[in-house]
Amino acid sequence: MREGDIIHWIQNIAIFLIFTAFVGIILPNDKFKGYINLCLGLVLILMILKPLSDFLNTGISTENLFQDTQQSVNVSNQDAYSQMKRNMLQQSLNQQAEAQLSGICADNGFELVTAQVQANTDYTSLQAINITVRKNSAGSRPFIYIEPSSSDETPEIKSLKNTLSEVYNMSLDNIHITETE
Repeated sequence: MREGDIIHWIQNIAIFLIFTAFVGIILPNDKFKGYINLCLGLVLILMILKPLSDFLNTGISTENLFQDTQQSVNVSNQDAYSQMKRNMLQQSLNQQAEAQLSGICADNGFELVTAQVQANTDYTSLQAINITVRKNSAGSRPFIYIEPSSSDETPEIKSLKNTLSEVYNMSLDNIHITETE
């Protein structure tokens, strides 16, 4: 590694750190700051490791890291890879849906306790939502699970169900809400 390359490397890191600070300043709230810092931190690690990997001749490069990994999976592991990919997609979907459902429930006066969603085969839309909620209250009470029948739904639960139906463009029959005390 030449002296000019080291100076260029340090300049790139300095510019990236200034960019990172600027991004941190312009974010309107702290909601996504952690995610953005994680992504920017990973990019910074790659920037630092690139010259070191060249020096050690390990062959690590951003091109290799971001290539389609499906090409390197052999045929005997294709089913295992597909299952792992489906599990990761389902887990990601559950996390994103839980964050959205939590906000929707809060807007309707409920606290989200648990959430489970089912998507279609290509994960482009939801097919079913199963959530457990409890009413927001000043005092805390122990969890007692109550599964009301569909005819015993409170007006608040019906309103929440209608909101979820509109937001996710789903049939009311595919949305199941259990209320706890």
